[in-house]
Order: sequence, then structure tokens, then C-alpha cells
Amino acid sequence: MRLEFKFATPEDLEQITCTYNAAIALGGITADTTAQSVNSRLIWYNQHIESQLPVWTIYCNKNYCGWMSLSAFYGRPAYLGCKEVSIYLNPEFYNQGIGTHALLELIKYAQAHNLHTLLAFIFSKNLNSIHLFAKLGFKPWGVLPEIADVKNYFENLEIWGLKL
Repeated sequence: MRLEFKFATPEDLEQITCTYNAAIALGGITADTTAQSVNSRLIWYNQHIESQLPVWTIYCNKNYCGWMSLSAFYGRPAYLGCKEVSIYLNPEFYNQGIGTHALLELIKYAQAHNLHTLLAFIFSKNLNSIHLFAKLGFKPWGVLPEIADVKNYFENLEIWGLKL
């Protein structure tokens, strides 16, 4: 399996949006509950670029399979060295080790850019993500009980962190 991580461009937003909407449809992965438009993802993408926070596309054997990003945490100066991690794969690429390689790439990027902390916000029922982050050294730092109303049930939101 040959993986490539490329900085995303506006031309990638249709695929990124499809991947994200697939996660919304599955439920229990993101707090968005309705499909997003490419235009809404363009706004999100531009905010990342303006904040110098990269978005990457992920390719497996030259086929697009998902995306990943780093996002600001809490938007205050004291937290500049702390970023939120997001990884979204198309469902047909689950459980193939791609998430592990993507997270390793994000950790490497964070270290090279002098970040001190990475965070992941994961619903308690998303066991695949919990396993992935735990496997690469993230620790559970807290739980916000039944905070998210996702498709008529309440989800716990777990906070997983890694000190770099």
C-alpha cells in the first residue's frame, strides 16, 4: 500500500465534502448532523488557510481515500501550541491501517512545527477512533457526559491528548 499526503487545494473540496458527509450519515463520528455543502467546506478551508492550519488529502495507491487537518483549539493565544486533530476516511478504506499512518504524519508535522499538544475529541461509541489514538500514545484526558444530541440520542464526548 502506497500512501501519499498532499496539502489540499480548493479543487479537493468536493471529495473532502463527500467524505465528511459520509461520516455524518454514519452517525457517531462528527457533531454535524446534516450534510454539508461544498460552499460551507470552502469557508472552513479558507479559515484553515488564513490561520496557517493545513488540510491534507490522503491517497492510497493514487486513489483519494480521505482527508486530515489540524485546527485551532479554543482560539486564545495561550493555546497556540495546541491543535485539534481530525482524520476522515471514506468508509471503504476503514481498518486498513491508513488512519494509523495519517495520525503518525500529523504527529510528525506537529513536532516539526514546535507544537506541544495534540487533542482529539471523540464520541465514546467511536471505538475505532479511540483505539487508533490510544495505540499512538494519546491518553484520555476527560469526558463530557451526554453533551451532544446526535440523531436523537446523547453522546459522551471524550477528550484525548498527546504531549509532544
